Order: sequence, then structure tokens, then C-alpha cells
Amino acid sequence: MADPSPDPNGTPPSGGLSPVATCCPQVSTFDGSRNAAKVRGFDARTNLAQTRDADEYWIPPDAAKSVPSDRMTQDGAAWVSVMVGDETEVEASFEGHTSGACIANSTFEVTPAGIAEVSPTRGSASGMPLTLRGISAGEATVRVSCDGEDIGWFHVVCYDPIVLQTTIGCINTPLSKSVGYSTNALSNMLNGTFNAAGIRIILTDVGDVDLKGVPGIAAAELGMRAAVADPYYSEGFGELQGQNAFLGAPSGDDLGTLDWFGETAKWQSGASAKRYLWYYVPDDVPSRYNGVVPWISADHAFAFKDFSGAIGGQSITDSYAVLAHELGHALGLLHPDDAGIANQLPDHLKASLGHPVVAEPGTNTEPAINPTPRALDPKNIGKIMQRDPLNLMGYWPNFTEQSFLRKNQWDAVRAVAARL
Repeated sequence: MADPSPDPNGTPPSGGLSPVATCCPQVSTFDGSRNAAKVRGFDARTNLAQTRDADEYWIPPDAAKSVPSDRMTQDGAAWVSVMVGDETEVEASFEGHTSGACIANSTFEVTPAGIAEVSPTRGSASGMPLTLRGISAGEATVRVSCDGEDIGWFHVVCYDPIVLQTTIGCINTPLSKSVGYSTNALSNMLNGTFNAAGIRIILTDVGDVDLKGVPGIAAAELGMRAAVADPYYSEGFGELQGQNAFLGAPSGDDLGTLDWFGETAKWQSGASAKRYLWYYVPDDVPSRYNGVVPWISADHAFAFKDFSGAIGGQSITDSYAVLAHELGHALGLLHPDDAGIANQLPDHLKASLGHPVVAEPGTNTEPAINPTPRALDPKNIGKIMQRDPLNLMGYWPNFTEQSFLRKNQWDAVRAVAARL
């Protein structure tokens, strides 16, 4: 009898089967939400890598990665802030093996647990939104992992909310004038900046405060309004040649006089708040200075211009940015080049003071940076940071772009606000 025909399917393989490799993205990166209303605080500069495109944790993308024990490590990881009971949104993107099936193998985890909650907890697509909800005060890291390996992270600080009662008003004297402003627009600008530090600003408008009949007002103003021969110059924020400055550099006794103006206006209006923002605008020619506080952490902050149509096409909105900057001082913040700044900005940002600012594309949370000759003017270059030119406390030519604070600055303003 003939042998049976060979099996047409061949001989079954022998031995065990190898597991199928898990498909994973190589790295996950982060930005703030594309919906600005859903962003509280997003800081991509505090941990900015020393050498871009070389020192970030995701370069090269196939290198082994592990979350550093020090959350201030200069690895390019972002800081995100959220208040207890509030939410913020972050955009998560993926690089390398970015099919939906691969991204779905990645997971998001907050460590340590209990500081914030992240949703969803599994990847779905590049550019996906992540919602972070604040649970309790503290710091944590959101780790992205796939098949047991970290592929990215960002850091979270969750703040107990602080409510700061603040008053806005316009001081009218024999030598100053009324200013038209929007309380809602100013409130939105202030909260857009200071919400990053967990500070909610409740702004109360007392309108014009008439000090014309207050005893001693004329003598006080003469001390404040000594004519200055230099052409009007405003620290890089605009120029009006050919006119004399009328409010000189406030210093010494002049600052004490300003505080007297603020306290008198406070008494006259019957206002009661933790911090006061005052317009005190000369009624004839522009002040040399945009604004000032009598001293760091002072109760009162002043804007000396309304900008409306008077200076280079700027508008009243620019004065809101000035008031935000001055409120930063009233909450303890310093300029980048001030002595004592060590605890407010990391070394690599301070070290970039006075260096030419490089052009950068915009992100979800910050506009593009396009340097102009004004930005590099020798009169203000020392106060502009190459690596953080849009910091609220620096001197960038476009006021309204300059609205960002960094992680240590968040903590610094809270330290003052919490004592009020």
C-alpha cells in the first residue's frame, strides 16, 4: 500500500510561541490647551533645556527615560498649575509610532496620587486634550508610560485658591485727569495672569476719586511733577519725541507722596481692599514713566498713562498690562535684573538677561516672539530675557504680550497674598 500524501499545510511548528511586541509611541510632549479659557497656568520656561533640540528628555526619542527626582531639572518638562476644585486642560502629543493603536497603549498617571486627577487615563490620538482636576495642595508629576517605559511627563502644582480683593480707581487732582477704562477687561487681564498662581482677583471699581479739595494736595503735586528735560522715554514701551516728561522718576520722598495719594484716595472713596490700583494721569503731557509702586509689596500701585491714542497707536488696554506688572510688584515680584531675584527665577533665565532675543514661533500658551530693534534698545536690553522675553516683570515692547509668570513667581506672589 502506498504511503499517504504529505500534509499540504506542512508540519506544525515545534517549541513555544514568542509574545507579540507592544506597539508604543516613542515620546509624548505637551502644550497648553488650544482653548485659552481652559488654561490656568502653563510654564514651559522654568525647566527649559539648556540646549534646545539636544537636552530635552525626548531627544533622542528612543533613549531610555525616567522621571527625575528633582522637578526643577532642566529637561524641557513643563509646569502646569491648577487650583483645588478647579480644572485646567493640557494638550498631549505623540511622536514616533503614532497610529491610534500604538497611542492607545500609553497611559497617564499622576504620581504621587491624590494631588490631581487626570482624564482620560489612556492615550487616543496625537493632540488629544487632557483634563487635570485639582484635588489637594501639593506638587506631582503626570507620567506617560507604555509597555512599562516612561515616554514623557510634565509637572503639576495644585494650589488652594486665594481670593484677593482689589480696588481700581482714578485719582482726580488739580493737575490730573479722568481716564475711561473697563473694569471687566482689566479684571480679565489680571485674572488671566494671576490665576496661574491660584489667585482669584475680585476687582471693585470706585471710579473717579476727587481729591481736588484735600488740604495739602497742591504742595504734594508740586513735589511729584517736577519738569524733566529729557524727551519722553518709556523703558522700551514707546516713544514720543519732542515733549518734556512732566512726572519725573518717582523716588525717595516722591514715593512717599504717592503712597499718601493712595491712602487719601482710599479714605475719600471709603474703599476697603487688600490692594489698590490707581490711575494718576497728568492732564497735559505724558508722564515719563508708565507706572510704579511706592515699594515692593506696597498696598498701592499706580499707572501714569491711559495711552488712549496718545502714544504710537497704543490703547487703554496697554495700561491694563502696566497695572498687571505693577500688581506683580505689589505682590512681591521683582524685575529680572533686580537684586534678590534669586528665588523668583531659575538661573538659566536670569543668565539670559541682556542677550539678543531670538525669534520663536507661537505656542498654544504664548504668542510668537519677533524681535524688533526697539526690543534691543540699549536703554532696556538689560531687562529683557533672551529665554523669557514675555515675562510679566520684564520689559518687552508689546505690553499686552508680556503677561506670563513662572513656577517660582507663582509661589512668590502667593507668599505675599497669603499674608494679606
